[in-house]
This record gives sequence, C-alpha cells and structure tokens, in this order.
Amino acid sequence: VTHENYVTMIDFVQNLIEHDINSVSRISALAYSFDNQDLYYFGDDQTSREGILSAYNIEKLHANYAGYTTDTYNAVLRGAEMFQNGIIPNADQNFVFLLTDGRPDCADGNDPNCREDLCEFGTATADGQTLINALADYNIRLYILGIGNFA
Repeated sequence: VTHENYVTMIDFVQNLIEHDINSVSRISALAYSFDNQDLYYFGDDQTSREGILSAYNIEKLHANYAGYTTDTYNAVLRGAEMFQNGIIPNADQNFVFLLTDGRPDCADGNDPNCREDLCEFGTATADGQTLINALADYNIRLYILGIGNFA
C-alpha cells in the first residue's frame, strides 16, 4: 500500500474509534509491515479516545513508512500478545481487527520471522496452530478487513 493509502486506512480506523466503538471498550493498537510498532496499549489512558487518536495522528506523520511487506502472522500474534498483560480478562469477548491491503507478503523473503504459509489446504501449519492457540487462549475473535483497490 502506498503511504497515501496507509493514511486513508488510519483515517478509517480513527473514524471507527470516534464513532463506532463503545466508549467503555478498551483499545490497543499497532501498526505493521515488516515490523510491528505498538501505538497504544490496553493499559494506557482509556478515559477518552484522545490518546489513541493522537497516537494515530503521529503515525500518519512518520516518514519511516515502509510498505511492501504484509506480515499478517506476526501482526495478529502481537495483537493476541497485547491481551496477555492481565488488564483484559480472557473470559471477556475479545476482538482483533486486522486491516490489510492484501494477502500476507514477505516481500524479498529476507526476514526469517515473516510467515505467508499459515494454512495448507485448510490445515493449519505449526505457525498457524500457534496463532490459533494464542487467539483461543484469550477468547479472541479475529476479523480481517481488506482495504484498497487491489489492483
């Protein structure tokens, strides 16, 4: 995704936070490409949405936007790990929303931690099973939303 489309995705998320997510719901956020960048934690101030919206505004201004890599495995795994801080009970109905511009893509393949092959003909690989277990341990439902023109 281009930097312009990345900013459009952030605008979409900010709009969801401002208008659609219940004010008592705790929010944590990260940005991902070839690396995960934690933007906001469940333990950060949740009394208003200003903190997370500000974190996203700062993210839009960063000149270190990378693009070209879509490491969804590590993004979802990090999303599940963010629940492990003890603030969010695993008995709650928890959600991870993954916004992406396409399929998992490790670009040049130089990152040995990047994963594209989580399923093989409907059967989870070892990495896929690790991800499934992490989500199940914290009662997390995973929602994936593709944004872009996919040209």
